Amino acid sequence: MTRNKGILYLALCAALWSTAGVFIKLIDWNSLVIGGFRSAIAAAVLWIVLWRRGTPRPVWNRSTLLTGLCLGGTTALFVMANKLTTAANAIVLQSANPVFVLLFCAMGRGQRITRRDLTVVAVVMLGVVLFFVDDLSPGGLLGNTVALLSAVLLAAAFLFASSAASLHETMSGVLIGHLLSALIGVPFLFLEPPVFTPVSVGAILFLGVFQLGIPYVLFSYAARVCPPLAISLIGMLEPIFSPIWVAIFVGEIPGPLALTGGVIVIITLCLWCACNARQAGNTGAPS
Repeated sequence: MTRNKGILYLALCAALWSTAGVFIKLIDWNSLVIGGFRSAIAAAVLWIVLWRRGTPRPVWNRSTLLTGLCLGGTTALFVMANKLTTAANAIVLQSANPVFVLLFCAMGRGQRITRRDLTVVAVVMLGVVLFFVDDLSPGGLLGNTVALLSAVLLAAAFLFASSAASLHETMSGVLIGHLLSALIGVPFLFLEPPVFTPVSVGAILFLGVFQLGIPYVLFSYAARVCPPLAISLIGMLEPIFSPIWVAIFVGEIPGPLALTGGVIVIITLCLWCACNARQAGNTGAPS
């Protein structure tokens, strides 16, 4: 596993994560129940991978618990934010997580924040804001605060996942996070019992296996070779890919500002990755 392959895995993760919007629209259930079911299925996928690797028992230690708590908390807070503010506000504010990654790396790891990294983070965030500017709203203070907290937890999850001692630990932390999300969401089915139809069952299986389960297996591998900032920035492709699927399957075409923002994000990330790869080649470091 090289860093370049890890970045490719992360881009594939972002593409698969972004299919959530299309398939969630097919399920007429409480959002917490949807989140709980898909996380339970994703946890099963991760456990199967661990079992196939000969390590079926997840590791329970400080690192995996912190990763799991942060991932589970991110999911719960993001669902809450979507109920308390607009979806665009929630996405844009959660997309601030690279800023917190930089801060955590500087404070917790003593890493120097370079001007290039700051510029890339600022430009990518500008692109995301442009992408959703037509739907942004100044209201929903509580929801906006919750969305920002989800960005903080997501940044922390990236740091804990990338600093785990082994792939087994990284995957265990992600598995624990999905188990926590399932524990939070599934009990709500007793308050609002879901109606199981062939379409809803098919959609929730897709969400659990292909939108969360397999991507988080790829994420676990990528986190072994990619630094937290790379994980965070490549993950910003998710909100850009999402409207593409909506345009293809629903017919909703993004406006000019949204398209401009998407192009800015993609070009900036491509240039940043190319620059890092060239720098690694010049120094003889593994890419």
